[in-house]
Formats: sequence, C-alpha cells, structure tokens
Amino acid sequence: MANNFATIDWDDFDEGSTVFQSISAHLTAHSAQKSTRHKYWRMPGWIGAGDLTAIFGPSEAGKSVFSVDLACRLAAGWDFGTIRDRPSYNILYIAAERGDQVRRRVDAFVKHHGGEPFGNLMIYDGPIDLCEEHFLRAVIRTASQSFPDEYGAEVVIIDTLAAAMSASDSNPEAMHKAVNSLTDAVRHGNPEAHCSVIVVHHSPVSGEARMRGAGQLQGAADMTIHVTRKRGVSVAKVAKNNEGPDRPIRTYRMETVSLGRAAADEPETTAPVLIEAQQTATENDKSKPLRRHREAVDVLRGAIAANDNKPVTEELWRAAVYLAAGNISEGGKRLKFSRHKEIIEAGFAVEDAGLFQLS
Repeated sequence: MANNFATIDWDDFDEGSTVFQSISAHLTAHSAQKSTRHKYWRMPGWIGAGDLTAIFGPSEAGKSVFSVDLACRLAAGWDFGTIRDRPSYNILYIAAERGDQVRRRVDAFVKHHGGEPFGNLMIYDGPIDLCEEHFLRAVIRTASQSFPDEYGAEVVIIDTLAAAMSASDSNPEAMHKAVNSLTDAVRHGNPEAHCSVIVVHHSPVSGEARMRGAGQLQGAADMTIHVTRKRGVSVAKVAKNNEGPDRPIRTYRMETVSLGRAAADEPETTAPVLIEAQQTATENDKSKPLRRHREAVDVLRGAIAANDNKPVTEELWRAAVYLAAGNISEGGKRLKFSRHKEIIEAGFAVEDAGLFQLS
C-alpha cells in the first residue's frame, strides 16, 4: 500500500489501483458472515486469542512472578485451577530486564510441579525497542522459526514495558510508538496464528490503581490485570475486560524453591513459585465491605446514582467525598478522599478508562 496518499490520482481510483485492491481485501459485508465470530481464549477469562493484555501494579507486587507462572501454564496447557488438559501454546517471553532470572523462575516452576523442560517456551533477552517501528515484529517472526511446530509464537509476553523502550514511558510520543508496536504485534507479529500480546507495566509510585505514564496503553488494551500485594499475599484481578462483565480474581503467595548450588562452597540458588492462597473476605464477599470501607462505598454509590447510575470521573467522586465530609479543612478533605480511594485496591471499586464504579 502506498505510504503517501497525497500521490493518489483520485479521478482514477478504482479496482486497478493497488491501494484500492489492498483496502478491498479487508472489506466484508456482515451478511456474508456464515457463522458467529466467537471469542477464543488462551486462558479463559484472562488471556484472549489476538488480545493485547496489560499486567500492571506497584513495585514488588509480584507482577513478573505472576507473568512467568502464566507463561508456564499456557505452555503446559494448564489453567489457574486444576485443569491440566487444555491446549498448550507456543510462548515467547521477552525478558527485557533480567533473562537469567526468568530462566530460574521457569526452572523453579518445573521443579515444583514436576515435568520436563518446556520445548515450546522461548526466552529472549537481547536488544528490544518498542519505540522503533517493526522491531518487536522482527523479534516475534525470528522466534517463530524456532518453535517445534508450524504455529509460531502464539503468546508473547514483554517484561517490562519500561525496559523495552528507549525513551521514558512518561513521554507521550514514545508511549504512542510503543503502543503502536504492541498493536502491530497483535495483528502482524505471527501470520500463522492470532498472536496474544501481554505486557508487564508499573503503576505510579503514588499508589494509584492505574498504569504509569500516558493513557494510550489503557485505551489500547483489550484487558488489564491489576496485581497488588499485602501482608505477603498477592491478588491478581481483571480490571478491564472489553468484551464481557467477568472480573476473575486469583489470590496467591510466593514460595521459594531451591535450585541447588553451582558449587559446594557457593550460596544456594533459589527462585519463587506461586502457591494458591485462600481468598480473603474481600475477594469472597464483595457485598460486605470492612467497616473502614463502608462510608467510601456508600459515598461512591451515591455519586454514581446522582450520575444517572453511570460510572463517575475522579472529579465527580472527589466532589461527593468533599460534600459528605462537611466543614473540615481542605487538607482533611484531601486525606479523606485518598482514604476513600483505598476501596479500589480492596476490590470494592474498579477504574476503567478514568471512570470509577463499584465492583
């Protein structure tokens, strides 16, 4: 297709034009569709085929350990429960930060759960720059030639977004280029399969339940998974799902696995694996907020009701909190709103594209 549409002769723009032909190849009348275009899943409720998914959360929440565990389960054909006979997928794990650490975590998964090393899980720790057009596509196409079958890379995990960019993720232009690379990988990374792309990203140091940097990734992602950790227990929950109401939750803790010693006088090598943890009352019973959260839930519910029962912006939520606070200082109101926002991390409210609603 022509790169410069200004050179097109619009008086002679018909089926003889290569641009016309290229665009026509992607036009389909709905009436020509013979059956429903079903949604297919790599991991039901979590990772869709041909989706862009962002896993985000604060530092040390367990995002990367969760991502390695996810990669191993997809490669093995396991779900997050007890099912062990799902289809297995070819996984490309782009370790933009520490490749050897990822390898040790995969070793720990195999040792803990039993089994053989994965022939369908490739780890790439070479150069990567999402700000450079087609760099990611080239890595995926190259890796796809190394899998044992003809399907190529079916799931690509990039850990982390910031480490895979040559510019800051707070730079809107750089973030725009990076998101374009991610969506390009979904559509063109693997011509043999619907490529699912998963990117690991950080949340702001302020503790807000959103992704760091400009909002392009939040808007482009089909699904987002928010990971938090408190008192040694991590919670991964779907925060955004473009195609359904389901918001599954996985609660887990980390357990250390010994990988032996390089030599008798060397320190023991260890790596973490995920162990399912019993869900807390917060995850199991969303209808019963803890006492400290009840006022916040009630105020947000009132703000939503006043907004025609639609999700509210942060400004509308803040205004409702300030009104309910009465005659206290401005500093006190700001502190109260900050405490009210804790219901997001507690799981009683969710944010989607800058709008807030109760879970």
